[in-house]
Amino acid sequence: MLQGVIKDVAAGGESKLGYPAIFGDPAQIPYVSRVFQNIAAGNKTAMETRQGRKDRTPAFLCVNAGIPGPAMQTLINRCKDFLSPIVPIDGTKFLTLCPVFFFLDPAPEPSDCPTWGEQGNIMTSYGLMANQYSMLVHSLARLYLGQDQIQPEVTSPSRMLQIPADSARRNARNYELYASSKNFRLSNSHSSI
Repeated sequence: MLQGVIKDVAAGGESKLGYPAIFGDPAQIPYVSRVFQNIAAGNKTAMETRQGRKDRTPAFLCVNAGIPGPAMQTLINRCKDFLSPIVPIDGTKFLTLCPVFFFLDPAPEPSDCPTWGEQGNIMTSYGLMANQYSMLVHSLARLYLGQDQIQPEVTSPSRMLQIPADSARRNARNYELYASSKNFRLSNSHSSI
């Protein structure tokens, strides 16, 4: 699914998905492209473990309340504590897919197109980034960005469009917004939103 996104990143200023608005500086294209290529290929990523840095391929654990045992109960509790459809297990290659994940739409719909708030200064995305595809891209971008990601993460769509290019390339939510925008073809006149 990311092949069209990767191709659009390479287009930079001619992007149909709004690369200039979401990531800014075309000099960031190799970095942004590498993150998306790693996600698409499922490449190994360096992770901090108790034994030091190790290269690991991301893997998913599905949480199922119907499976008894303390290990599953621990994962269920993590899902409740984090209140998120996808919860990483720090220092491992695992992303936990919590039960709520499976109730989300698989991908954004054209009706999920972002809109500006009543004051004209807050962009709302509702379903654009609240679906399985978008959340997987976000979680995997966090893994591949590793220690290079900005802290704290910028989560507001309107603020994501305002951060400097160096921060935008290190913000996992920008990858989520960009990949989710594949359902919306922006003309060049809209590429700076």
